[in-house]
Amino acid sequence: MKTIKINLSRTSYEIKLGEGILRKLPDYLEEIGFSGRLVIICDTVIEKLHLDTLKSVLNNSKIAFETVVIKTGEEYKTLDTVSEIYESLAKLNISRKDTILAFGGGVTGDISGFVAATYLRGVDYIQVPTTLLSMVDSSIGGKTGVDLKYGKNLVGAFKQPRLVIADTNLLKTLPELQLASGMAEIIKAGLIRDNKLIEILSLSQSFEDDKEEIILRAINVKKEIVEADEFEKYERMLLNFGHTFGHAIEKYYGFKGITHGQAVAFGMKLITKNDKINDLLDSLYLKFGLEMECQVPQKEIIRLSKNDKKASGDSVNIVIVEKPGEGIIKKISFSALEEEYV
Repeated sequence: MKTIKINLSRTSYEIKLGEGILRKLPDYLEEIGFSGRLVIICDTVIEKLHLDTLKSVLNNSKIAFETVVIKTGEEYKTLDTVSEIYESLAKLNISRKDTILAFGGGVTGDISGFVAATYLRGVDYIQVPTTLLSMVDSSIGGKTGVDLKYGKNLVGAFKQPRLVIADTNLLKTLPELQLASGMAEIIKAGLIRDNKLIEILSLSQSFEDDKEEIILRAINVKKEIVEADEFEKYERMLLNFGHTFGHAIEKYYGFKGITHGQAVAFGMKLITKNDKINDLLDSLYLKFGLEMECQVPQKEIIRLSKNDKKASGDSVNIVIVEKPGEGIIKKISFSALEEEYV
């Protein structure tokens, strides 16, 4: 088991990474001074796959808990879902002494974190990610939020978790498509900050060969950048490599029929003009199940990018990579973006 500590100006917390560590949840809760009740928020898929295991761990330790189950999918990452959770918490008489436990992938984590940031003006929460993408990216760093019809993550808040528990056993039930989705974020992490991670991915025969080191290195990229720029004033924008176009692609599809990782993979390809980086992306996509074609007209991608939260007036900050491990933030006007990429 590995422990990674996130050190921020106003708080700090630990990420526990290992195989089968969910059973140690009561010990980890004791370490952070937990009291009160846990409120587990999970979706219908995780309810069927893993909820009984979590309940058994909590029952064995006599920890009081409640459960709120939400619908599955990015299309339900909305204020309507948030409102439904608020109503459930009110009926359960949840107080600031209680703690929300986000048990699921990125959608569940984002929604649960936003609820934790806003219900009763803030309650504690912890993340127990069940997907590769959420383990290496969305569960870390405190960005929470929901989508509007105009774009992705347009309503949100910064709310750091008290604890993240990344049990790699939970990945055993992950469909190949969702595993590939997580690999897109790992590839992104390597390209913007960690060339050694790219070398490992290039030499590995499969994700399983170097699973723990791959996950650990990706987490450390996120840790390093978040610690330097918690509130995304500048450097944290590096983590958006592929996301400006990726979010536009997700919006084009109505947040259905395409995973976040697939959209980010498309976004990285579309924004990259460097032939060597494009060849590297092609090779890694083929190896990790991300090879596909984007059917979205590029003019539509540019148009939909104008609602991106990184946009300011008639320009937007994009991230480009000319050399593995060295992401660059570039401000560009939408007219220049259209001229260069359409």
